[in-house]
Amino acid sequence: MKDSQNCRLLVESDWYKSLVDWELADDQNLKEYFKNTRQGARICVSVGGKVTGQGGTRLVVDDPIDGKDALSATKRETVIDWYKSAFSSRASDPQNTARVIVMQRVHEQDLTGWLVENQAGMWEVLKLPAVYEPENASPPTSIGWVDPRTRAGELLWESRMGPTQIEEQQRSMGAIMFAGQYQQRPVPSDGAIFRDAMFQFYDDITQAQRNQMHIVHSWDMAFKGSSDSDYVVGQVWGRIGTSFYLLDQIRGQMSFPQTVVAVVDLIKRWPAKAIYIEDKANGPAVIAALRQRIPAIVPVTPKESKEARAHAVTPLMEAGNVLFPNPDRRSWMPSLLDELKRFPRGAHDDQVDALTQALTRIALGATRAALSSTMIASRGAEIASSWGSTSWGGDATKWSDDDDDNE
Repeated sequence: MKDSQNCRLLVESDWYKSLVDWELADDQNLKEYFKNTRQGARICVSVGGKVTGQGGTRLVVDDPIDGKDALSATKRETVIDWYKSAFSSRASDPQNTARVIVMQRVHEQDLTGWLVENQAGMWEVLKLPAVYEPENASPPTSIGWVDPRTRAGELLWESRMGPTQIEEQQRSMGAIMFAGQYQQRPVPSDGAIFRDAMFQFYDDITQAQRNQMHIVHSWDMAFKGSSDSDYVVGQVWGRIGTSFYLLDQIRGQMSFPQTVVAVVDLIKRWPAKAIYIEDKANGPAVIAALRQRIPAIVPVTPKESKEARAHAVTPLMEAGNVLFPNPDRRSWMPSLLDELKRFPRGAHDDQVDALTQALTRIALGATRAALSSTMIASRGAEIASSWGSTSWGGDATKWSDDDDDNE
């Protein structure tokens, strides 16, 4: 509404009036809707506002979603549905109407992301990042315009926003918000919550290492198996001491019967001490179908948000305790790394959910086992001292985190 009011003030200025042969009409001159004496008009509505019966030859959408609402799928879908069902059809001359979307990139599935994905070829995307990134540059436009900058780090408008101002904005906004508002990318180039520096890799696992591992499975389920549904993801994790290895993963858009078969097949390939299944989507049905046939199935009901769960496991990754297979040796690894770096503003988060579920559970089990062993050893030394004994033969070796796997 503010921009509409400013537009009306501009149109009413003497400078503007000297350029045109019309003026604003007296009978329709509101800040949200004003007409001129040549039957032109400007109408301003908010997202979700009524546009029935209205039309135009210039349809402009300006920042349809607030950055703070970016993580809400419901609010993103509300914007997209309004555009599809109401605003996009308001062209009074379809063959000659121009449509313009001006917005920050707050999520891969925001309105711009949806249009680029579903109406490919119909839109020309112009990105002008404040700090030039060659890998994020716009291709030449249909009229031949290209970003004149060529070196990484060059600023868009240095006389207005120089290095000091850019650095201040990065610090005050944070990497994610700065990427969306100033760089026109939903996430920073090196990742948001999960960053490049956190990823550690291994080449091979020996049979001896595998024999030592405490192996668990982690499943993130979906509601249906259609081509537009979320993915089902199953991951295999192994723990040796304080190191957590991602050993295998399967991912696909699966029906309920396909999901059951996938769970069984993964167990055959990787016998596990626990199979964690999120108790959502078709998870309860999978659990019910397999619980009598397969032991150690553990339903998991998340209590924290996806973002909170992700932040909870980042210390493990920062400390180098989480190891991923070499991306050159596992075809599914590049997709996983890409999703991790884009989270929480990427199109998918099923692999992230399986990962955080696994790491949270096995790290908790490892902590409990360590605490149990410490308590036993401490208690044993205390009793040995009180008895005047020089040795203590406690059963600390029998304690493990297996109990946690069956809770």
